[in-house]
Amino acid sequence: MRLVRLEPGRLEVNLQDGASQTFLNELGTKLREWTGESWFVSLSREQGEATLVEAENAVREKLFRDAREDPEIASILKFFPGAKITDVRVRAEENESTENESGPDGAPDAAVNEDGDVLPEDDLDN
Repeated sequence: MRLVRLEPGRLEVNLQDGASQTFLNELGTKLREWTGESWFVSLSREQGEATLVEAENAVREKLFRDAREDPEIASILKFFPGAKITDVRVRAEENESTENESGPDGAPDAAVNEDGDVLPEDDLDN
């Protein structure tokens, strides 16, 4: 599904091939259940925005392209013929992560476990 337009109580989408014939009705019903408001859900011929999968793939491809264009990575790949980039992870600057994990007084807003998951604030004392 591609989002075309979203306004309070109104949703326009462009469906991908293979979408269920009843999808729009089901979506309208679910939105009403979740929000307590009536929703008009309609099909649009406009292309709409990228799907979540397309957006994630575009970000991933950009990370791989940036890695391949990095001079240090390019020299490593040249030195090891047949080597491939299989994953790209961006490490945040240390002071950025410190800012993001603390409130205005410098105290942490939430605990972060070793996997990078943000835990509820009450887990800070454990």
